[in-house]
Amino acid sequence: MTLRHVIYLIWGSTTQQYAVDQFAVYVVGPVRFSPGALVATIAALVAIPFVGLFLSRTRIGKSMRALANEPELAAVSGIDTDG
Repeated sequence: MTLRHVIYLIWGSTTQQYAVDQFAVYVVGPVRFSPGALVATIAALVAIPFVGLFLSRTRIGKSMRALANEPELAAVSGIDTDG
């Protein structure tokens, strides 16, 4: 909520429109995609490695994986399993 209001202060609260035709379909070889699908695919391809790095390199990510795999062992090793 704070971030939203900071954005409102900087850029204003008026809605913005972009000249993107959501009904357009682009064909590249056997693949057909819309601009929205392309944006979602790119966002997923960027986010997936970051989530993987988060789960494998940070303390909270390691705790989450330990709790998901072996809750009893995670509790014995000092991870709070109650919430």
